[in-house]
Amino acid sequence: MKTVTVKYASKNLETLINQANENQDVVMIKGNPHSGVLMSEREYHAIMIKLGMKH
Repeated sequence: MKTVTVKYASKNLETLINQANENQDVVMIKGNPHSGVLMSEREYHAIMIKLGMKH
């Protein structure tokens, strides 16, 4: 299982999705606790749905 960490906080959900799409092996996306990224559950699910992934 490969995890992609979203390293940069962004108010633009599309930007987060694009960051995730850069890696075709994405299985899970999570915020990096050391970067101060806080991703809400709604954002997480929206990204996973747009990536067509199970979550």
